[in-house]
Formats: sequence, structure tokens, C-alpha cells
Amino acid sequence: MTRPPASAGRAAGPIFASVTDRDPHPPSTSPDDAPTRPPPSVSEVVQAFEERRIVGSSLSHREHVMIGWHYARTRPAPQALAELARGIQELAVALGKDGLYHETLTWAWFALIRERVERVGTEASWEEFATASEDLLSGAAIAALYDRETLDSPLARRVFLLPGREADGQ
Repeated sequence: MTRPPASAGRAAGPIFASVTDRDPHPPSTSPDDAPTRPPPSVSEVVQAFEERRIVGSSLSHREHVMIGWHYARTRPAPQALAELARGIQELAVALGKDGLYHETLTWAWFALIRERVERVGTEASWEEFATASEDLLSGAAIAALYDRETLDSPLARRVFLLPGREADGQ
């Protein structure tokens, strides 16, 4: 069986097991490029997440990656993934979006983040990690692995699907 080109049918744009819509404007700018607020620190984002609240009006994709990066550096991988998944589910409930958790995205993103932490170095700062992880921050890393049809399936939402596995409409 031949595999389609990486771009064929792949998911486009940043995707994470998000509890809010992705913020189209970075925290430090507004639509008209006027400075607003400084971006939150890692400790602010992680503390808010662990208290099941968000900093600002939404939890951006970048902040999801930041939380995953922090957990990947500070906990054994199985514990980090379990705490991250539970936290995302509980935060979604706290924000009134309890059906939003997506297991395939959560596990896949964590695996990619964990691998990148090892490649960049566990002692690297968030800024160093972010600089070396544009594909993670842009969503390209997941888009290269999963097609939109698979990610949109109820099966992928309920259980982790390995890349290249089709949901068969489930």
C-alpha cells in the first residue's frame, strides 16, 4: 500500500485538544498591532491550568504547548500525560465546554512535545524550546501525521489513534 503525499488530506493549521478557540493574535499585539499585554509567563500559564482557569480570555495553542513542555520536563512521561489529559478535561468542564477533549490530539501532541524536549535539551528555557519548535507552535507537526477526516472522527476523540490509522467512520 502506498502512502499519500504528506500534504494530501492532512489537517491544516494549529490543532490541539483545545478548550477555547485559537487566539488569532499573539498576546502582545492586537489586530491593529497596538501593544496590549505582555505574554503570560510559563509559571502563570501552568498555575492557571492547574487551578483549572485560564490567563486572559482564551487558552491559546501556544499556551497548550507551553503546559505540555512544562509537564514533559518536570514529570515522568506517563504521569505527565495522565495529569495533562485530566487537566484538559477538567478545564474544559470548568469553562462549560465538557465535550471538547480529544484523546488522539492530546496524546499525539504530548508525544511530539516530549520528544522535542529531549532533542532540544531538558534544561532549555521555554524561549529556546519555542525557537526550536516552530512546527509544534504552528501545528505543522500534527498536520503532517494525521488527516482531517481521522481527527474529526468520534473514535479519534475517544481513544488515541496512531498516525496512519483510519477511524473507519467510527
